[in-house]
Amino acid sequence: MIVANLDCEVEWSGGPALPAAVTARLALLATTLRVFAVDGAPLWLPGPVAPRAVTADGPQPRLCGGPRPRAPALAWGASVGFDAAPAAPPSPVTDWRALLGPPPPVAIARAVNDRRFALTLADQLGVALPGARVIASLDELRAHLAAGGADASPTGAWVAKAPLTAAGRDRVRRRGAELDDATATRVSRLLAIHGTLVVEPWMARTVDLGQGGVVLGPDDVRLLPPHRGVCDSAGVIRALAIDDELEVEPTDLARLAEVVGAVGVALGRAGYCGPFVVDAFVHAGGLHPLGEINARLTFGLVARAWAEHLGTPLTLGLGGPPPANARPLALAPDGSAAAWWAPHGA
Repeated sequence: MIVANLDCEVEWSGGPALPAAVTARLALLATTLRVFAVDGAPLWLPGPVAPRAVTADGPQPRLCGGPRPRAPALAWGASVGFDAAPAAPPSPVTDWRALLGPPPPVAIARAVNDRRFALTLADQLGVALPGARVIASLDELRAHLAAGGADASPTGAWVAKAPLTAAGRDRVRRRGAELDDATATRVSRLLAIHGTLVVEPWMARTVDLGQGGVVLGPDDVRLLPPHRGVCDSAGVIRALAIDDELEVEPTDLARLAEVVGAVGVALGRAGYCGPFVVDAFVHAGGLHPLGEINARLTFGLVARAWAEHLGTPLTLGLGGPPPANARPLALAPDGSAAAWWAPHGA
């Protein structure tokens, strides 16, 4: 049983349920986790998906919903409803997919996916963005911005993010130190829900990338090669590219691997075992090697699994207009591609 609980951050944060349209989109994207399944095996989805929505590419699992299973063989993220996970597989396993298993206790997953954990670790590693900090009130945000908290951004832009969210949800992005009424209201609402926000200068990206692997223990981390992210203007991931076309300096790639390795060790020492990805980016000032820590399955890892399954470098698209050579993986009710893959060099 694979549990594709792509809404796990909502459970971790105790926030309000996602809108029905968002849940429906997540359920379609969740069908791409069939790459880890075998034909006929159950794949639990967060919302109903018609069997005809799943295309012929890849394994053909049995789609199911309802109450979450208590003992999944693999899950997107931890849940309080899951039974205790068994010990991690032994290290000699060479296939990273064979190292994946049930998620860790939800308390650990919640702690290490919290952006405050990532910011503390970035500070310790000396890679935090200048001006990144945690705020707990509107007055703190105003004072921080007035003191130059967003000065590292060439445009004076900043973003305030909830501690536990994904896919660009529950955040505010603005420019300048003055808060208009609409911004103040939005920030206040997020603070009322989440208690604190992580604020950082908004940097225009030239390359988005990620690197991850599998944490097997406190000092046992298996790293995978980096991948590219294809983001929209708001910094939301729209596709993942698995190839060798990273337009990044070799010294930056070495630094990224060093930081990602340190993140993996920190996750292990915090009690986490399982898959993880660190989101990073290059901006005009250079590499920012620790933007986000995703201690769970991610679409970067899903894209890598599809590339290995299909035997070709590819881009995994999460909606949007696909290229002419793309093949759909999941179809929306209107027949458009909710998820797709496209080979490189074709």
